Amino acid sequence: LGMPYYMVPFGAAGAVFWVRFYYYRKLNDYLSFVGTSSLAIFWFIIRTFMFLDFEFDPLPMSLQHVSCVLMAVVLSSLLIPGLLVVNKNQIINGAIMCIHAAGMTLLELQLHCQFKGIYPSYIVLFSSAVGIWLAHFLFKEGRLESRTAWLLGAIYLGKAGLVFHPTPYALPSSLALSLSITPIYNGILFNARPEAPVRPGSMSKQMAVVHMGSVAAALFLTRHTVIKTLVQGGFHRAPPDSLLLGSALLLFPVACSGLAVFHFPTSSRLRRVFAVALSLGAALMMVQPEMSGLREVLSGAADDGDEGGMYRERGWA
Repeated sequence: LGMPYYMVPFGAAGAVFWVRFYYYRKLNDYLSFVGTSSLAIFWFIIRTFMFLDFEFDPLPMSLQHVSCVLMAVVLSSLLIPGLLVVNKNQIINGAIMCIHAAGMTLLELQLHCQFKGIYPSYIVLFSSAVGIWLAHFLFKEGRLESRTAWLLGAIYLGKAGLVFHPTPYALPSSLALSLSITPIYNGILFNARPEAPVRPGSMSKQMAVVHMGSVAAALFLTRHTVIKTLVQGGFHRAPPDSLLLGSALLLFPVACSGLAVFHFPTSSRLRRVFAVALSLGAALMMVQPEMSGLREVLSGAADDGDEGGMYRERGWA
């Protein structure tokens, strides 16, 4: 690696602290190992990548910015194993895990959108699956609290939207959809008291209305990213706004089905809301009325940029 002599003591000290942690299981030894090892890794990243002049397309980030994010991910990756073994503080563990998940999401956004051949879709899906499993496992082991485990799982689930629509706009819309849908299952997947499962009616009606509103807003944001890609995969053409809006309305009862299953199984009003959404969505998809007058409102920021050019290049327009 061409490491100079003054960096060798840091590597040797890291090895010593790692051995001490292996035998004594002391947090100070592990933190010392992380500090000395990080210095060596940071030196390698700075000397190898920081001086290069390269701009990433998905986000206005240079290689220097990506290197800083990479160093944060490396540092949190080194901290995670030792903290989860010896640290009982769920808040600190959750903060480190969420920082690591956010850094991984940002790196995968840049790498998958810029270098699909080097960072393919199955790696994004694999890291998302591992992250969701890790959140559930650590919660069961008592290392994370329920809200932190839910947030961690929602982040890893949301970044999977990059597989369907690898653009910068897909990530916030997919995260918004994941964060709006998953709270309803928080008490089932991450129940702090397994002996007291979620009972029907445990969610208030006001919270249910807020939940449905957030899901509707998230689906509205997602219609030009993940939903549009899925519709184009089935229709092989550029879908109009009415078809996208109808697809979002059809997905609304599916996204909110947890309300009817776990919280309000006997609510006739909720069934009527779902029936209206299904009927209106099916009508919009079949009739496909002209919505040019509302295009500016319905299209939003997703129609800006080079979306149309990308579709034309692929033969969808």
